[in-house]
Amino acid sequence: MVSSISFLKDYMAVRSLMKSQWLHPKEIQFLQEKKLRALVSHCYDQVPYYHELFKERNLKPNDIRSIEDLQKLPILTREIIRQNFQQLITSSFPTKMLQPCSTGGSTGEPLKFMDDVASLRRINAAVIRSFHWAGYKRFDKIVNVWGLPSQQNIIPTKLWQRQMTISTFGLGEQQIKEILERIKAFRPKGLRGYPSALYLLAQLSDDIKVDFIISTSEMLFPHYRKTLEDKFGCPVYDNYSSRELMIASECEYHSGLHIAAENCILEFVKKGEQVATGELGSILVTDLTKYGMPFLRYEIGDLGRASFELCSCNRGLPLMKAIEGRITDIIYTPGGKFISSPAVTLIFKDLDVKQYQVVQKSYEKLIIKIVKGETYSNKDKKFVFNYFQKYAPDMEIEIEFVEEIPPTRSGKRHVVVSEIAC
Repeated sequence: MVSSISFLKDYMAVRSLMKSQWLHPKEIQFLQEKKLRALVSHCYDQVPYYHELFKERNLKPNDIRSIEDLQKLPILTREIIRQNFQQLITSSFPTKMLQPCSTGGSTGEPLKFMDDVASLRRINAAVIRSFHWAGYKRFDKIVNVWGLPSQQNIIPTKLWQRQMTISTFGLGEQQIKEILERIKAFRPKGLRGYPSALYLLAQLSDDIKVDFIISTSEMLFPHYRKTLEDKFGCPVYDNYSSRELMIASECEYHSGLHIAAENCILEFVKKGEQVATGELGSILVTDLTKYGMPFLRYEIGDLGRASFELCSCNRGLPLMKAIEGRITDIIYTPGGKFISSPAVTLIFKDLDVKQYQVVQKSYEKLIIKIVKGETYSNKDKKFVFNYFQKYAPDMEIEIEFVEEIPPTRSGKRHVVVSEIAC
């Protein structure tokens, strides 16, 4: 009975988004602001951090009624979340409805937070809707291609899901060719995964054709897109998402990424000020679904541009251009293996580190810079060293503890910095 109820709720969430995407842009904005007012009222009444914040700024819930009114609130940074973790959790929220989550730390600073079941359902519904835009139909076979550390390069999934999940982490050319044979035998309709991992497969693939590719979790470089489309004979649909939220996706017209506006509000700012449409800015996300641990004006750590264009698909969802600040690099080992930066983030995800960065000085040398947390131990150091030694045995690995890892001029701290010309 419980599973039937859950399935029905999932179905209704997807159905709702499939319908609302065709609303007029003004209707979608009206829906956003209605949800925003409800969320703000909830934060004031039941979230200690926001209640105190409103008092300090002499604000009441009625002062935040529109998207523009959000500027009355400060930006929510990862450091603020870490310092006020318990105060950001809704005081009356049932514990059984909350579950711990964490980001992969694509900026080198992993973040732990709490998510709630209802929020995850709405986020997943937006993911499924973006699949439909790419041409996915229920029960289509999909291969998920990640670059994550795993004990197995082909990870079993339930047969009824009709999915194969593979990891390219630490693989050489021959192993990738073997995986391509497995994919060919599986005969999937589509591929989904990290652009860097998909790109590695495409470089060695000759005769695999699919109907669609969904790129997610990394920046999709133009040469990645062209290679994927040429090798696999299908369009690539870019998807902007994080562990915190599913944010935006391309539709069949590829005019930009449609923001999942029923679930979130995006702002683009520079030095705390809103930028003009089309201008590059730091992305702030207000998650309209998250009631267990609400995030208002969360600085997600990426740079992008809002778009003033209207998509020919006639969906009312606003557009943004592709992410310009999420730059992902690849480590190349002398033995011909490849390690992408999302895989690196998984190594550090559960360790007490404030920041980390892997610098490839040459084909033979890696320097791993770490800003330690209070509980970071020699055991953790050994864990990190052994992991890199396992997947890059022919490289010199040096761990360097530092006080800080300075950001680049764009304000980002990259997980992987490659100093070699590939």
